[in-house]
Amino acid sequence: AATRLDPIPPEQLAKVGLANGFTFILQGPEGAQVGLMGGDVREIDGSAVPGIVRRVKLFDGSLWVINDEQIIVFPVAKRDATTAEEGVGTLQLGDPGFIPIKGARDIDAISGNYFVVVGSFGRAFYRWRRDGMGEGDTFYKASREPSRLTYASTDRRRILAGGAEGSWLYVIGDSVALVNQPVPQNDGRKAAAAGPWGKASIDKDGWAVLVRPSVMAPSSAAAPPPRTGTGSGTGTGSGTDPNPSANSVGELVWRPRLGGRIAGVESLDGRLWIWHDDGIDVLRVENGLLVPDGSLRIEGPVKYFFPQRVGNAAAFVSEFGGFGVLDFVEREALASTPGVRVLDLDGDGDIDVFLSPKEAATAGSGSVGSSLDTGRMQVPTGRE
Repeated sequence: AATRLDPIPPEQLAKVGLANGFTFILQGPEGAQVGLMGGDVREIDGSAVPGIVRRVKLFDGSLWVINDEQIIVFPVAKRDATTAEEGVGTLQLGDPGFIPIKGARDIDAISGNYFVVVGSFGRAFYRWRRDGMGEGDTFYKASREPSRLTYASTDRRRILAGGAEGSWLYVIGDSVALVNQPVPQNDGRKAAAAGPWGKASIDKDGWAVLVRPSVMAPSSAAAPPPRTGTGSGTGTGSGTDPNPSANSVGELVWRPRLGGRIAGVESLDGRLWIWHDDGIDVLRVENGLLVPDGSLRIEGPVKYFFPQRVGNAAAFVSEFGGFGVLDFVEREALASTPGVRVLDLDGDGDIDVFLSPKEAATAGSGSVGSSLDTGRMQVPTGRE
């Protein structure tokens, strides 16, 4: 049994005398069984390790196991045929060594002694054993990145956020730095919001937003009837369709396109902002209907959303995606560059093309985007 199998590259198989094989992880609630399987997907040997195991790889006759607290290295050796029990594999895992590192997610070999490690902490090179270049068991050229941001607090000019892997201070819209300062354990969730467009609340299971518009849709433009959804949670509407449906009491039901839990809702600049496991969505309410106005997809979950004191911008904190600022700006206010600007405006995974007013005026009747509205767009999700 295994929760994850990864084929071992041929060059690594040759170093342990196997023709085919896999590394495996059998994850449990408190720890995992990891090890090697042969080409017949039968266990050769394994060992129990603590925590959530992220990756298992075989390099130069050693099995490297990554969890959230450390890297565990098992030497792989030939089993003594005179003492092996019947049915036991020809290889065995030796006594492990331990490399403390928080937040590692993956590793790859540069050579037999040098590795690159990446994860929520950032990235670094690792020298395993001492050689002519320096001491062993050494991380060097490390580049830290803000991640594992479990908690956050703000004074609307700066955001202090962090967790098990350290604390970061973000000057909103500017720089970010690693600091030695505890982070207050504030709750970033916000269950309800109201604005001139109406009222919105997160349903009790956290999988959908219920919107009651201040102006109901005319009967000729009513929301589509309830559909059988493919997303998680309760209520009506499809988890893969951005268009909301109406429930039995006339509320519009909206779910993130990729599913996932919703952390909060906010009314800002006459729009409804929703932050969730996969990013942030911005909606307008027009004639009693929800209209997508912008979206940001980022490694989540987005846990905090801080409207700014001046203007209509908002800063956000994503546990694995870091910090950022979102705002809507006039198209003409953006720097002039050749070509088109593109943006996934409705969050459907397809790029929507925007032309500048000058480009639209000179575009031919068959040009892409020549009939598009050149109003406002969201940054920084737009790219060229």
